[in-house]
Amino acid sequence: MITSAGLARVLALLDQDLAYFGLGSGTPPGVDSVILDQEAIRKIATTTIDGDTLIKEVYLDEGQGNGIHFTSAGIFGDGATAAVDTGKLFAGSEIDVDKDQYESLTVSIEITVEAE
Repeated sequence: MITSAGLARVLALLDQDLAYFGLGSGTPPGVDSVILDQEAIRKIATTTIDGDTLIKEVYLDEGQGNGIHFTSAGIFGDGATAAVDTGKLFAGSEIDVDKDQYESLTVSIEITVEAE
């Protein structure tokens, strides 16, 4: 059994390590992936903790990532920096988004830690 305090600590540790968010245009990540295929964007993620869920988000304004068809998103830790292909992919997801100069984009990944 993990206590409520233990869950809060796990979320805090994940938040501390998982600072960077990447967006890619290649094959979506699988369970054995450690990078995003054709990673095009790497930015510091914003964080929200909602109960037992860690929410990591990245925002691209109208001038960022234009002309890219994004097919994958991921959260990086374990030595990740702002440089593409650094650290290791912790969690990823398939997305399907075309980005142009007329719109902004927010992408989020939610990680839920449960005691049961």
